[in-house]
Amino acid sequence: MKQKKPTAPIVVPFPTARRSRKRVGGPLADLRAEALRDRFRQVSEASYTGDATTPLKKLLKRF
Repeated sequence: MKQKKPTAPIVVPFPTARRSRKRVGGPLADLRAEALRDRFRQVSEASYTGDATTPLKKLLKRF
C-alpha cells in the first residue's frame, strides 16, 4: 500500500526537557531558548520541503 504525503507540512515540535527542578535563568536564557526553537522549526520545515542545505552549502552554491 502506497503512503501519501500529508497535504500540510508537519512541523516537528521542539523537544522540550522535562525538569523536576525549578527553572533557572533569566531573560537572556528565554531569548536563547526562543532562538533555538526558531532554528529547530526552520530546520524541520527545510527537511520536510527538501531544502535541507546548510548555510555553508548555500554559500558555496553561489560560486
